Amino acid sequence: MPPRYLEDETEQVDDDEKLYAGGDRPAQVADNLPGSWHKLENCLWDGVRYVQAYRCLKEVYPGLERLFKRILDVPDLEAKHIMTELGQFTLAMKIPLMYRILRLINKQLNVGNISSLSTEVSRLKGMPIWPIEGPLPPRPGEATRLASASGRGEWFIADLNGYRQTFSGRIPMLAFNVEQQHKLWELMKAVGVHDRDISRHVKVGVGNMQETTAHPEYTEWFRSKAPFVAR
Repeated sequence: MPPRYLEDETEQVDDDEKLYAGGDRPAQVADNLPGSWHKLENCLWDGVRYVQAYRCLKEVYPGLERLFKRILDVPDLEAKHIMTELGQFTLAMKIPLMYRILRLINKQLNVGNISSLSTEVSRLKGMPIWPIEGPLPPRPGEATRLASASGRGEWFIADLNGYRQTFSGRIPMLAFNVEQQHKLWELMKAVGVHDRDISRHVKVGVGNMQETTAHPEYTEWFRSKAPFVAR
């Protein structure tokens, strides 16, 4: 039986256009033009608009839920669809888009589904889904490579804002800031990347790195009081 297709009749502009590099949108998204066609297996009923491998139909045909969900069995966005999205990460993608897709799987883990997603978590450990900056990125805010949690390549996580400022441009670091890391906590914990936190590899201390000289005026004043203190 030949594959079934659905026609996309929308003409609305994607609100997440700013997430893509100019003119470099992935083919799956670029094909989402008025009058274009999509395989039924590449369609979802309800989801988010910035997924690349699927087309969400709820906003296109809001009155046809019975047809698509009950008769044609078009699913809502699920963990397996997010895994497909993660498998399509490339350096051409904007870092904010990668972050938003990673947050989708983090939300799945955050609602207590870690045990039911054990297969997905095992796969995530070996998937290159973490954008790495530096040591010398082409341009600020761009990733130089994609790394996996279990890969042997060296990279670190600036888990405090001060570390990002101190080590930027000197070592390869995760491109997400501290606030974004907090919102990916469940995912980062599940795949075991926290061993790469800079705070686990540095020692913080307070010390004087140069020779000091006593203040002449105060030194003389204390010396003049010494006889009285001795009594």
